Amino acid sequence: MWRTRRTTRSAEPWRRRRPCPPEQAAALISAAQDAFTDGFQAAAWVGSAVLFATAAAAWFMLRGQKLAKGIVEDLD
Repeated sequence: MWRTRRTTRSAEPWRRRRPCPPEQAAALISAAQDAFTDGFQAAAWVGSAVLFATAAAAWFMLRGQKLAKGIVEDLD
């Protein structure tokens, strides 16, 4: 089993940090929000492209296929 080494020094820099000025905090929050929005939009575009490509591939692969007899009637 893997053992992890626990250290207490990893939290030290966070305890000693100084608050940033309001102007810098506003710029940092704005940059983070813009980065999140841009990343979310890129993920949505990539997801829609994958979905469209999959649908097109399924249409090309399944065109001309015939259903077996009795499948449509069984649904009623």
